[in-house]
Amino acid sequence: MQNYSADEAEELVVFLSNSKDNPAEIQMNRRLDGFMKYIAENNEGLTVHEVVLNKENQASNRLTLDNFFRNHHRAVLGVVFNSHVYQLGDYLRHAGIAMKGLIGYDLLKANVELLKTEHVHYLIGQRPELQGYCGVTVLCDHVVFKKPVDAVKYMPIDVLIKENIDFYFEFV
Repeated sequence: MQNYSADEAEELVVFLSNSKDNPAEIQMNRRLDGFMKYIAENNEGLTVHEVVLNKENQASNRLTLDNFFRNHHRAVLGVVFNSHVYQLGDYLRHAGIAMKGLIGYDLLKANVELLKTEHVHYLIGQRPELQGYCGVTVLCDHVVFKKPVDAVKYMPIDVLIKENIDFYFEFV
């Protein structure tokens, strides 16, 4: 997202889960940490807001989002670090709010539909089948064959947009 926000008046919203301190959300926290480090290094003038949403309480989320967007008209860039970007995209669609750039994770049907209608602008596909295969392979190498394994294994991701999403499913 480097230099995505050419207009200094634009602001970024990081939409967080209310369960971000839950140990099950470790991956989301790592994504957040890396993203915020990147923003700090490359977009130092960008104003960043955090909005905490509840995965299970959409009525509360609507009130939170209504209040936030009523008071932050320049917040036109956003990122969600879990698969629930569809909840935000659905809110934006019904509220008639258009963001310039909204990033989310995972190719859930609801997320893909919102990508196609431009309520979400980027989806990050994580290739879960490949991740699972590599995880089982490393586990087998370590447990069965007693091979040393790396503590961290970086995996490829795919950045999907409206223009390439239909072609992506042909090759996955």
